[in-house]
Amino acid sequence: MLPFYDYLEHHGINVWMDCKRLKGGQQWDFEINKAFRQAALVIIFLSKNFIEKRGYNQREVKMSLKNLEEKLDDDIYIIPVLLDDIEQEQIERPVALQHIQMINGYLSDGKEQILDSIKTQFEKMKIELKHVQEETNVFWTVKPIEKSWDGFPGYKVNFDFIEFQSNHYKDIDYIADIINGKLRERALETMSYRFEQDINYYQDEYRRDCSIDYRTHKYEGGLHSIKIRGNIISIQYDFDAYRASGNHGIQWTECYNFTLNPLTKIESVSWLLKDEHNGFSELQQIVRNRLILYLHADDNEWIINGTKNHEDLSNFSFADHHIEFKFRNYQVCSYMAGNPSISVSYEEIYSLLSKQAKEQLGLK
Repeated sequence: MLPFYDYLEHHGINVWMDCKRLKGGQQWDFEINKAFRQAALVIIFLSKNFIEKRGYNQREVKMSLKNLEEKLDDDIYIIPVLLDDIEQEQIERPVALQHIQMINGYLSDGKEQILDSIKTQFEKMKIELKHVQEETNVFWTVKPIEKSWDGFPGYKVNFDFIEFQSNHYKDIDYIADIINGKLRERALETMSYRFEQDINYYQDEYRRDCSIDYRTHKYEGGLHSIKIRGNIISIQYDFDAYRASGNHGIQWTECYNFTLNPLTKIESVSWLLKDEHNGFSELQQIVRNRLILYLHADDNEWIINGTKNHEDLSNFSFADHHIEFKFRNYQVCSYMAGNPSISVSYEEIYSLLSKQAKEQLGLK
């Protein structure tokens, strides 16, 4: 089965296989059950030995069939794959799986057929295939999660939850824990509006209307990009929030930056700088000048007030040749001017950077 595992991993599928994932000392029964609960689908490899043998394998088939009962009729959840030619080996197909189309894995196109079935279900579930950074051995998958409820007000939450995997960076799943934790906290906060119902407010004669869009709190967060520069991974999420009965929503980008080995979180622009005080003042002026040009600003007061301290410049991401600083609605300009994003090249601020920043970014 390992050739199938390697093939699917190579094509961006996040595969859980006991001999690849179980660690020494883990309770294998607990881990296998957890994997079944979290799996989008299950591939059952059927050989003559498997079919004719009793044991844990048969229990796993039963677990899969039980989970199948909770799926839609047109879902692809169980993919049975024959490793042996049933007719040639004179094997009877398992009765419990006879209603599911099987793939002849022993044929030359068996792997491609498995991948095609997985992609079909992933498209239905809106799960993206794992992206691969071959040179850094970092993989990630994204799964959109939506929660909604119609009320006065109602809510609609839609976030991209992320999962990381790497054979080289053993703690990289902590990054997903941090980001997904923030998303879950925001989802729960939005869902709490269910306890603040006021139908009279939304049906007041002075309200514009009582449409579902008008009376629904919306909070969306989508993965925008992931970039690895040197030993740093930089993750950007785009957010869009609308408060029920509001005139408009607000949009912004959040950046999450981590060193990979060792795994640490880069919390502030201070991490970049050799001299936290003088270095910040010089970087601050560079950013302000760039914003003035970007916004064609005649009055710089809004820009100055929105770039006063370290926190104001701590929403940034790393690219190949520059650092990109992101700003929220109303931080450095009016809502109509949008969300400015300005770039500062590494070369331009090289003398300001700390030794650790240069090393982690792979700058010579």
